[in-house]
Amino acid sequence: AARGRAAPGPPPGRAAAGSARGAPARRAPGGGGGGGRVPSFPAPHTRHYPDVKSVWSTPGITEAATHWLADRGSKLHGVEGPSTDKPSDNLFPNHRVCRDRGIAHYEWLINLEELVGKGEFMFYGPPIKIGNGSGAPVRAWAILDE
Repeated sequence: AARGRAAPGPPPGRAAAGSARGAPARRAPGGGGGGGRVPSFPAPHTRHYPDVKSVWSTPGITEAATHWLADRGSKLHGVEGPSTDKPSDNLFPNHRVCRDRGIAHYEWLINLEELVGKGEFMFYGPPIKIGNGSGAPVRAWAILDE
């Protein structure tokens, strides 16, 4: 996204939820992210929120992992935790790689564990347009294939 302008939100797209311990989401045909991967990583922080430990125990997505996702066509990823970065890392490597490689990410998603193993689904996360902003609150939802 260009500096000084709000980044447009990614289009809705096909996704699949995967465990952070397993492989990232499978390739999503068509849809959002230009047909690339749209992985989501469940980490049930919402069960412990608002306990401050839930914020400081976020594992984060490393810079190398973010490049790995981008190299495989990812245009979007999401986490249940408060950040895609470890809260103790003031350099925000995931945020920076996302900025530099044109990847959007979602934080504080909830109920991702309900999607693991369900296959592909449509993900929607339209942002509220905020002038000169680089992020925005969203009401995200998924529609499962039945």
